Amino acid sequence: MNESDAKSFRAFVDKNRGKLIHLNVQMIPRLSRIGGTIRGKKDLWEDLFVATAPCDAPQPVFNCAGAHYLLSGKKDFTLEYYNGGNRLNGYFAVNDNTESHQGVYYMLRSVPAAQVLLRGR
Repeated sequence: MNESDAKSFRAFVDKNRGKLIHLNVQMIPRLSRIGGTIRGKKDLWEDLFVATAPCDAPQPVFNCAGAHYLLSGKKDFTLEYYNGGNRLNGYFAVNDNTESHQGVYYMLRSVPAAQVLLRGR
């Protein structure tokens, strides 16, 4: 994923708020950071930060332009460092709303692949 792809990724997620999407992307480390786990009221959320321009800052949350993608349902998606980049794969229901706190936050709740595939029948 390059800068243009990172901007397209954000636009795709934003355009599909309230919908079910499938993501299968790999991002170079200069455009993404896998953050920590955030405890919500019901779930644990994994934080993926995607910069819209290359960023080598040690703290991209404060020093880089981009957005956070908070992912829930750890067993239903893959978020990992793989083959030189950060990889995200899974089906997600994108929350209608975004949050703003030192950047934009998108909430993506994972959906089991089997459930998605059975819906198509």
